Amino acid sequence: MFCNHCRSENPDTNRFCADCGANLVALTRSVANDGVQIVRGNQANVAGDLILYAPPTSASTPLRVCPLCRDYPELCDSFQCKVCNRNFICKKHQNEEFDCCLECAQPHIEKKRLAAAAQKWWEELEQRARLLVTEKKLADKVREEQERQAWVEKWQREYFEKSKCIQQGRQAEIEKMFGHRASVEADAMVFIPAGQFVMGTENFLTGPNYGAPNEKPAHLVSVDSFFLSRYPVTNRQYERFLESTGHEKPYDWEEGQFSNPDQPVVNVSWYDAVAYCKWAGMRLPTEAEWEKAARGGLSQRIFPWGDEEPLGKAPFGVGFGGSTVAVGSFPPNDYGLVDMVGNAGQWCTDWYDENYYKNSPENNPTGPDDGKERVVRGGSWAYYGGWRYFFRCAFRFGANPSSRDSQIGLRCAKSL
Repeated sequence: MFCNHCRSENPDTNRFCADCGANLVALTRSVANDGVQIVRGNQANVAGDLILYAPPTSASTPLRVCPLCRDYPELCDSFQCKVCNRNFICKKHQNEEFDCCLECAQPHIEKKRLAAAAQKWWEELEQRARLLVTEKKLADKVREEQERQAWVEKWQREYFEKSKCIQQGRQAEIEKMFGHRASVEADAMVFIPAGQFVMGTENFLTGPNYGAPNEKPAHLVSVDSFFLSRYPVTNRQYERFLESTGHEKPYDWEEGQFSNPDQPVVNVSWYDAVAYCKWAGMRLPTEAEWEKAARGGLSQRIFPWGDEEPLGKAPFGVGFGGSTVAVGSFPPNDYGLVDMVGNAGQWCTDWYDENYYKNSPENNPTGPDDGKERVVRGGSWAYYGGWRYFFRCAFRFGANPSSRDSQIGLRCAKSL
């Protein structure tokens, strides 16, 4: 069958021309009727019941019909699909993203839509997974904090009960609860062998052994052998000194939470501590001697008992509404020294200088020649929030030698 528009040959089964898209059946019927002529432009010619429309064209120009909408586009308003190769398609049916007709672009559009939906679903899944992980971490953290808080509350209940027993003098109850005796020998001394150790710390506010600038640099120190009292000086011992010398009594001496005979004496100045040691035939330890003794023979340990956290290892945590406890209520370090930290801080003989470690001698350092404050070592009963920091062997600070504080006591030393 020949197309009457473009004169191209088409199979008899075709309804539309493969080249120009014209309606072969309608054109055949209209040409077959005598006297019927195809009218171009806006006119129409009737062939029986058939009305045929055609755009203006010359006799040599074939008609171009859009295969999608059967319209007659101008050449400049049509394109050829690069997928199906159909020509004379209206540009309104063009998909510019895939450069093809809408029918050929439909599978690509659907594929893109599915990919976007899959990506969105995956992002939501990842977000839900992150939320679950975060919730689990928060739940674990809350559980750990609750367990820690429960342990602290339990320990504090025992601590207050112990303090109550001390105040009431119930020695048998203390021994039953804690397995430690509440009274100590008056002159119990421990031999500290000579040797070297690393004094101070290099860490600064990082890790479990975090420190401060006044503890740097860590440096090698050697001290001679000496004796150090096993326990801090108690109220019982200090009372004999007061009776013997008539020395001024500490604040709140006869009444209050620090007056039990077996508690460490507090509210004593550096001059009070020196006077007691002189009366007892001893002296205050140097800062280097104190730190060597506190480390218990292990140079790199963080706390006097090792590297474990202080909970249950030292008396602390009742805050300023509490008090000290009887000396010997907690286990000793490897040298056998008790309450090196956590009950009452202890005066040392050295003047305090935060930069002293930078120029400290290696052998038997005794501190600067002068200063405004004296060295205090060992955290006290009142340090609760920062016990990881204050109970380290390297922790040091200075205090006015004339000050009397409920957190500071003393411990005696003796040279060989």
